[in-house]
Amino acid sequence: SDGVKIIVNGQTISDNWTSTAKEPTWTNAGTIVLTKGQTYDIKVEYQHITGNAAVKVVWSSLSIPEEVIEP
Repeated sequence: SDGVKIIVNGQTISDNWTSTAKEPTWTNAGTIVLTKGQTYDIKVEYQHITGNAAVKVVWSSLSIPEEVIEP
């Protein structure tokens, strides 16, 4: 099956290992409280069985629109 797991500072934010073969794109989301000025370790694990695949990690807050997190 396809899937993704997102871990921030050792805390699992999203853990979804489900077949997505019928969906061309899909989104996994989670919530965590972060402190301004602090750095965080972000780990993304993903698996795609067949065909092309891409992963994009974004973040947002109540006052900041979605921004891509670059590796």
